[in-house]
Amino acid sequence: MRNKEGDLLGRLLCFVWVTITLREKHKGREGMYQTLLTNERLRPSSRGKESIAQEVESDRSRVLYSASFRRLQRKTQVFPLEDNAAVRTRLTHSLEVAHVGRFLATSVIQRVSEKGLIASWGLDLTDFKHAFVVTVEVACLLHDIGNPPFGHFGEAAIAKWFTKCSAKNSYFNDFTGFDGNPQGFRIVTKLNGSDGLTGMNLTLSQLASTLKYPSTPSEKSRYKKFGAFFTEQEALKDVRDKFSLRPEQRHPLAYLMEAADDICYCLSDIEDGVEKRLLTHDKFIDELMSEVDSATSVKLIVEATRDSARAASKVDETVAFRSALVRRFVAAAASNYVDEHEEIMSGSLQEVIQEDSEYGLLLTAIKKVVRNNVYTDPSIQSLELSGYAAITGLLDRFGILLEVPREKFLCLLAPGARIAGYDVEKRLVDFIAGRHVSTYRQAVESCNDDDESWHRAHLIVDYISGMTDSFAMEMHKILGGTKW
Repeated sequence: MRNKEGDLLGRLLCFVWVTITLREKHKGREGMYQTLLTNERLRPSSRGKESIAQEVESDRSRVLYSASFRRLQRKTQVFPLEDNAAVRTRLTHSLEVAHVGRFLATSVIQRVSEKGLIASWGLDLTDFKHAFVVTVEVACLLHDIGNPPFGHFGEAAIAKWFTKCSAKNSYFNDFTGFDGNPQGFRIVTKLNGSDGLTGMNLTLSQLASTLKYPSTPSEKSRYKKFGAFFTEQEALKDVRDKFSLRPEQRHPLAYLMEAADDICYCLSDIEDGVEKRLLTHDKFIDELMSEVDSATSVKLIVEATRDSARAASKVDETVAFRSALVRRFVAAAASNYVDEHEEIMSGSLQEVIQEDSEYGLLLTAIKKVVRNNVYTDPSIQSLELSGYAAITGLLDRFGILLEVPREKFLCLLAPGARIAGYDVEKRLVDFIAGRHVSTYRQAVESCNDDDESWHRAHLIVDYISGMTDSFAMEMHKILGGTKW
């Protein structure tokens, strides 16, 4: 009897110890996502505040109905100026990433519920579960919204051009490290509004979840890129202050957005490569198996996924393989997000799918196969070089606006204005969208000449980076005198 009582007491003490340990682990974090998800915006909405569920739906509609989002349908994913509608553009890629992001966020909630942590995470209320999922989904929709024409080659062209340009001050580092991420943050916080000032006015949690690289060019960061220009440092500060984020610390949901993109893009590029007949599915599998041959556990994942795809006889094998592998990646990423949540909350985790993990090694192997068989194809490389030349040429043409004296440039912005000796400059200015001009005008109201030059450079980059691939190529031909 005493042994039974002792055993019962031991179990009870063990239960109490586990309970106290869990409470201590989550101390100060009870209901954490009810703090990390907010209906607060940079500016009050004209509709007034509504529930968190309604506000995230409003965020989604603001993105989906925006011109900046629609332009992604004419921007390169991998194949520039592609006529085959079955091949992905930035828009279709973003929609697929959003689907995976939603799937991943839902899987995280399921695992949190299974572990009995749903209340401590603050996701026991239906509205916050919904907001958790939709915020990740919309972050995924937005992740490429700042990409210039011709993708990474467009980014490289802008950075290279400004590296050769004589910088007026350190703020020109906005351009020498130009990337679509900070341009995207600029779009959603300023440029997308009809006045060029209000942007999409998204919730602060939505803005925070889009910041894959949460720093400016001047801040030290472990990340290879920055996520906000100096021009948007006030908006970045508002986001950080709201969630008590340190410089370089991500909002937790940004990890899920990044993971969804990592899962999607290399698998989609393989599928497009097969569609373009740059490789066969069998060749892809053979090369992938060769890449992971030394990693037994990773090889087993590939073999199991391959066998599962072959069993799906009514579905194209490439599609079946991609679908099965996405499910495996999502399951692994969701588990890791929950297991490493303390590190995520502290900002110390590098990424959800870590490079040295089984699925991190598999992603690296897939990327290598894609690089060897798709990205290096001569047809792609020649168009990328054409795109690079187009963006460089446009910067050469519009770059003469940087040499116009400040007072004369402000005069040229006025409708119908004419200044002797500046006929070409006036015609170039007239191409630039009015909302971009509004952004520039407000920025230079009370700044010195060096800072004005920096804002003028942003005006030019805003216009060129917002072009679609086909429009950029067309404009390059027109300004180069080869088309009229």
